[in-house]
Amino acid sequence: ILRFTNLGKVPAALTDDEIRIAESAYSIGRTLRDPHGNFLPLSVNLEGFAQNPVPIYITTPFVTLQKPSPFTARLPTAIIGVLDLLFIYLLTVEVIGSPAVGLLAAAIAAINVWAIQISRFNHEGSFALFFYLFALVLLLRKNIKFKSIISGCFCLILAFYSYHATK
Repeated sequence: ILRFTNLGKVPAALTDDEIRIAESAYSIGRTLRDPHGNFLPLSVNLEGFAQNPVPIYITTPFVTLQKPSPFTARLPTAIIGVLDLLFIYLLTVEVIGSPAVGLLAAAIAAINVWAIQISRFNHEGSFALFFYLFALVLLLRKNIKFKSIISGCFCLILAFYSYHATK
């Protein structure tokens, strides 16, 4: 509820990063080209800022299938914010071995102001956090299988291409 209530209105305006991500996603969704005409680019440069591809491509169906709006631009990160709670629970249970502690960790993250804030606007860091948590859940399993290793490594690559600071 905290991540979806008034999602298109709070925060009051889109940030410059949100606008660049949504604009690029909408352009790619409509034409398969970024705003500069590059076909399915691996990096989008807008106004001198290089945007990572993962947030743009994940946002693309949301702003293309529905009318572009602050709500549709922010919806992917709100969904990812909820999934982060699941991964925090699973990771805590895997590492500590207690479902009760896992629930406590997820509950704290659910009401944590920072976690709520980062999942209420479309920022590259949200995507990186999501993929790093997903990778840890896959790679820290007690009975890890080859498929989990490959999937975990793929998540790490997606995290790497989600946010410049992770590089």
